[in-house]
Amino acid sequence: MSNKRYDILFKLKNIQDLPTLPVVMTRLSEAVNDTNCSINVIVDILNSDPAIASKVLKTVNSTLFSPVGVSVSNLQEAIVRLGFTEIKNIALSTAVFDMFSRESMRLFNRKEFWKHSIFTSLVAVELCDYVSGCKVKRDELHIASLLHGIGKIIMDTYITDYFETALKFAIDANMPLIEAEGMVLGITHCELGAMVAINWNLPETAINAISFYDNPSSCPVDQQPVIRLVNLAEYIVSTQDFGVNSLGLKVKADKESWDSLGLSADDVFSVVNEVKRKSDIVSMMLD
Repeated sequence: MSNKRYDILFKLKNIQDLPTLPVVMTRLSEAVNDTNCSINVIVDILNSDPAIASKVLKTVNSTLFSPVGVSVSNLQEAIVRLGFTEIKNIALSTAVFDMFSRESMRLFNRKEFWKHSIFTSLVAVELCDYVSGCKVKRDELHIASLLHGIGKIIMDTYITDYFETALKFAIDANMPLIEAEGMVLGITHCELGAMVAINWNLPETAINAISFYDNPSSCPVDQQPVIRLVNLAEYIVSTQDFGVNSLGLKVKADKESWDSLGLSADDVFSVVNEVKRKSDIVSMMLD
C-alpha cells in the first residue's frame, strides 16, 4: 500500500464528520421498502423536511417529469404520478446536493460538477430509448448516473490538497482523472465514493456505477447494462457542448459499451438535442 493511500484511508477513518444521509432519507427508504406503506406515510415523511418536500415538487413539475401545461400542486399527486421509488430518488438527490453545496475556492468547481452530474443523468436516461430491447429500470439508472462521480466531492471535502494535486497532474499530463489519482494518490475517487455509498445503503446499482463507471467491464455482468449507459453518458456530456466546464480533463468511452449498446452517431445527436431542450432541470435542481 502506497504511503499516500494509507494516509488517505487513515485520515478518512478518523474523521468524525464523514457525511451521513439525513434522518428523513433513512425513514423514507424504510417506508418505500415496506410493501404495506401508504401514500400518506410518504407525504408525512417528506413534509418533515420542508426543503426536500419543496424541491421534490419543483422537480416533479420540471420538463423532465411533467408534460407541458400539466402540473401537480401537492405531494400526493406527485407520488401518484411518479411512484414511491422515483420520489425517493428525487429526495435523495436533493439531500446529497444540500450536503455538498458549499463551493470550493480552488481548482475543483462544485457547481460545474453538479451540472455535469445532472446532465449525465439526463443523457443516460434518454439513451435508454435508443438501445434496442433496453430493460434497464429508469429510476435505477437515474440515481446511478446522478451520483456516479460522488467520490470527487468526498475527495474535495476531506482530502482537498491531495485531490488538487491529482487534478493538476491529470490536466498537465492530459490523462483521465482516475488514472492520475491512481498514479499520484494510490486510490481513486471511485473507491472512496463506493465506501460512502455503501455507508449510505445506496442501491447496488448506484454503488456499482460509482465503483465502475470508468470501466464497466469490471462490474458484475448483471449490472453492466446500467453501468455502460452511465459510462457513455459521462463521455457524451464531457465531449459535447452542454456548457459545463470540465477543466479540460481527458475522458474516454468504453469501446465495449458502444458496441454492446449499438448506438449510432445519429442516436447520440438526437439524445444531445433532446437533453438540451430539458436543460431547465439543471438550473432548477441547483437553485
